[in-house]
Amino acid sequence: MRNLSTLYIDESGKSSLLEKAEEPFILTGVILEEGEKSAIEGFFNYIKLKYDISPGIPFHSYDIFENPQSRLTDIQLASLAEKLADFISLIPIRVHIATINKRQFKSILGVTSDNDFKGSKEKKEMAEYPYRVCACILFRWFAKSLKSNKAIGEIIVDARRGGDYQLIRTLYASKETNNEYMDTASARLIADKCTAICFAEKQF
Repeated sequence: MRNLSTLYIDESGKSSLLEKAEEPFILTGVILEEGEKSAIEGFFNYIKLKYDISPGIPFHSYDIFENPQSRLTDIQLASLAEKLADFISLIPIRVHIATINKRQFKSILGVTSDNDFKGSKEKKEMAEYPYRVCACILFRWFAKSLKSNKAIGEIIVDARRGGDYQLIRTLYASKETNNEYMDTASARLIADKCTAICFAEKQF
């Protein structure tokens, strides 16, 4: 049976250059091998039991650390943060973070105002370049991992309106050789080794 690697992708911030230009856009990738999933699920089930978090709700940082209606106490949060840090340092996962400073990105593109994104289809698509760049960085990193581990891969993405379309578009474009997104070797690896993509709500 062939090894299976999963790339989990989550985004933070707005990818569009037309929104919140002062904030960065971040796309985080985590690679996890199939054999490690049960241990991680077991750990989070234990954490929910220990801190009286309902097993039926997602393990989401906002609800646990920030939401006034559901956040843990300061003492609990300190304890939880320590346990999470210890666990992450022990489990064999790989993490890669791609980030875009949108102000600098617009400057490199030569954009001086939002009007520069109006007009042709190409100009309108420029606004979503940050997502495509970050996604390509993660796909190229995943391709190298699949090759070194002789594995096939799947991608699971936190569902976000707008981001889903950009990710699928970039993935399919990345599979084509001689494309503008990725080198040929990585494109072939993604096309041959990446077998599935799933958009899912957080249900940890």
